[in-house]
Amino acid sequence: MGTKCPFLGRYGYDRVYHAGFSRGSRGVAILLRRSFPLVVLGARSDPLGRYVVIWGLLNGRACSFACIYVPQQLHSSTFRDLGKVLLGIPPGALVIGGDCNALLNREMDSSAGSRGQTYTTDKHFADWMTSLGLCDIWRVWNPQVRQYTHTSAAHHTHSRIDYFLMPATEVHTTTGSRILPRGISDHSPVLVSVGGLATANRPMWRLNAWHLRDKGFVDMLKGEIRHYF
Repeated sequence: MGTKCPFLGRYGYDRVYHAGFSRGSRGVAILLRRSFPLVVLGARSDPLGRYVVIWGLLNGRACSFACIYVPQQLHSSTFRDLGKVLLGIPPGALVIGGDCNALLNREMDSSAGSRGQTYTTDKHFADWMTSLGLCDIWRVWNPQVRQYTHTSAAHHTHSRIDYFLMPATEVHTTTGSRILPRGISDHSPVLVSVGGLATANRPMWRLNAWHLRDKGFVDMLKGEIRHYF
């Protein structure tokens, strides 16, 4: 199901899953090393180039991976559409990485500070993370560090808008996270080390709160409750 790329294959990446939009605008990709034992069972890519999601089995355990890019002008719709996709995939460990174009803490994550402003994009991002029970893994490992991943030449500011997100129930599987030096890009790579995804431990079940935004699911649940009583 993944695209074969001879150039990347020379570096050990024999499977590439991607979504593009137009030349020079948007686009995301997930590259899997030949040695990574993930059996991919399905994939979804966004025609607008905002996300790509793959899911499968890692040593027998259900796992999903998503790479996202959230355009400023499509902020709320991107999180809404991606949420629907994540609801439709098999439950299991989840890793999301990408450029979210939003800040969780402007005082800590922007060189410009908060300046007393409330940003709609930040609220969309925070609400979405809360609804899915996601954690900002870099901040978990670096609670008091002020470091940035993006430089805006136009505004002469630095910010941390690139994230790795995982459910709170999976944080214990990580062993560290750091921001790497950048090359020619205006974004820095972010690294997260995961050591326990391959284990077969069954996490505690919890209701995905995103389901409660689905009218069809809520109506079905009401009917089941009435039937029970």
